[in-house]
Amino acid sequence: MAKADREEIFATHHKARRDYEILETFEAGIELKGTEIKSIREGRVSIRTVRRDANEAVKKLKSDKQISEDEAFKAQEHVQKLTDAAIAQIDGRVKAKEQELQST
Repeated sequence: MAKADREEIFATHHKARRDYEILETFEAGIELKGTEIKSIREGRVSIRTVRRDANEAVKKLKSDKQISEDEAFKAQEHVQKLTDAAIAQIDGRVKAKEQELQST
């Protein structure tokens, strides 16, 4: 089944379906396409790649006994916080772009 053939329902109003006859349904909204979505995906992938590399470096330091388990745990926690902040920043930019597109 092609992606365009699938219908995805985000919200329904059960009372409206019971009290009224629904003649036609349609989907409204914006969809980011092309270069916007490609750059968003690339940004998220690159952030996750950096996280993976940092966690591997921490594990190597731990296995070489250059840092303790507690330090390794704290370092991985810090890396995750930085990753979450970077992803949140990207999500914020996406929302701003969507609002910009809606206002035009």
